[in-house]
Amino acid sequence: MFCIHCGAPDAPYPASPAASEGSCPRCAGALSYRAGVGPDRRAGTAPTAARDPFLGTFVRDYRIESLLGRGGMGTVYKALHANLAKHFAMKALPLWATEEPEYVERLYREARAAVRIEHANAVAVTDVFEHGGRHFLVMEYVEGPTVGQLVRSSGRLSVPNSVRVAWQSLGALAKAHSLGIIHRDVKPANILVSRDGRIKVSDFGLARDLGAASDLTRTGHPMGTPHYMPVEQWDGVADARTDVYSLGVTLYHCLTGRVPYEGTQPTQVLKRILAGEFEPISKLAPDTPPWLEEILVTMMAREPGDRFQSAQEARESFGTAGEEVGSRPFELPPALSPIFDDLAATPSDEATLTLPQRPRPR
Repeated sequence: MFCIHCGAPDAPYPASPAASEGSCPRCAGALSYRAGVGPDRRAGTAPTAARDPFLGTFVRDYRIESLLGRGGMGTVYKALHANLAKHFAMKALPLWATEEPEYVERLYREARAAVRIEHANAVAVTDVFEHGGRHFLVMEYVEGPTVGQLVRSSGRLSVPNSVRVAWQSLGALAKAHSLGIIHRDVKPANILVSRDGRIKVSDFGLARDLGAASDLTRTGHPMGTPHYMPVEQWDGVADARTDVYSLGVTLYHCLTGRVPYEGTQPTQVLKRILAGEFEPISKLAPDTPPWLEEILVTMMAREPGDRFQSAQEARESFGTAGEEVGSRPFELPPALSPIFDDLAATPSDEATLTLPQRPRPR
């Protein structure tokens, strides 16, 4: 059982359906049953400033100013560097995770991977360190919402904006793939839009070198976000085509406002992915041009061999639309305040989880 805020693996459910409210004992995040879904699907609000020990304090030369968000890999803050007078984003591993070598290793792996990916559409990493028994990752601060927040705010994105998300993200992923690095957790919550309309791929927390033997955790379980994972990733196998698939699902989500394979439990999602049947995008978003639907279907192919074999190949498939539409700035809504108010409300279908292994046929 996972806390939706800090990812703690043993956050208890409320004692009974009648006691529908509770809090995580590790991060104090508010937890509750989601009506009509049951105990395996929780909603909640981020911990308040009064509950967060870092807000208003200094971590080395950084003054923690505000909470940007929480996820399975840690808490992200907006911080001001005292000497440089510049804002950065700081990710802190939760206290419980500092006692787990695997989580600490993953944070430093993210730093090593991301620092090599120098690209205009990738969030830059500037430092990683330990302070007071906690581990921190310092990143470029991108002032702007995530694609997930924009979709939730508007219902769905326009075709031009959706093309910009896909085409610019593919540029960052192509750079990563050229360095032998795959992201493994591409989704709307990990793609930011800066105030000047530039797409930024963030959170390489699950990234690894392509030469690694497996994507399974030490306990033998895959990690990822179920709604955006291809079949092979459930088996601990991932390469560049895994990222292509996940971005294809993200593109589908942008155009339609929903994920192609819905389900309240990871096993339900996997079952639908294996069936390979999803609502045609032309039915849900009839303004989608046929050429874009063809690209999306190829990106989301169940078999890796039927997809584009790299992010660069997928990017080139956009042809002139890539340069003429995809390269242009994302057209942000004029009023961003309601979207920023949604920063802490990450839906559970975008949470990164440690998942059960896929059952094998007898």
